[in-house]
Amino acid sequence: MRPKKRVGLIVPAGNTTIEVDFYEHLLQVATVHATRIAGPSGVESEEGMDLFNLHIERAANELARAKVDVVVYGFTTGSFYRGQQFTQELLNRISKTAGVPAVTPSSAILKALHFLNAKRIFIVTPYTVWNNTVLINYLQKTDYKIVGLKGDSRNPAQAMKTPLWNQEPEEIVEHISALEGW
Repeated sequence: MRPKKRVGLIVPAGNTTIEVDFYEHLLQVATVHATRIAGPSGVESEEGMDLFNLHIERAANELARAKVDVVVYGFTTGSFYRGQQFTQELLNRISKTAGVPAVTPSSAILKALHFLNAKRIFIVTPYTVWNNTVLINYLQKTDYKIVGLKGDSRNPAQAMKTPLWNQEPEEIVEHISALEGW
């Protein structure tokens, strides 16, 4: 029997993990229908993220043609780099274009932290300095106290050659376990 729900997924062109995760975890309840957006490679700046987000309406329109029930924007930094108001505007753009509800990683993070009644958070990311700086700025404008953050300390050029977000789960656990102060 075919699952009754369809999840639309907007994926950065170079991401090789999110679709697999969605397929594995939603297999019994929904089908996953993905489309990709592309921008400049290795650009960590507001301007670089803006170039990715120029493709939001096109991607949401493509997913609407698949008659999805929800659209997930699977680009974490692309959803928080300009703050919470931008996140809401992004959600509105996607939802209006696709005609269905939308979710971003940053909006989901805030909902999960609220659900967990979190007050203090320690963040571990696969990101380099720029991404982590904008993440901290985003979260500092919430009610959560950030007690620490550990990310990829390599320079961005080296990190892009073997990005931490493109690792096997065992490698991620190894990375987290090796962090000082963890």
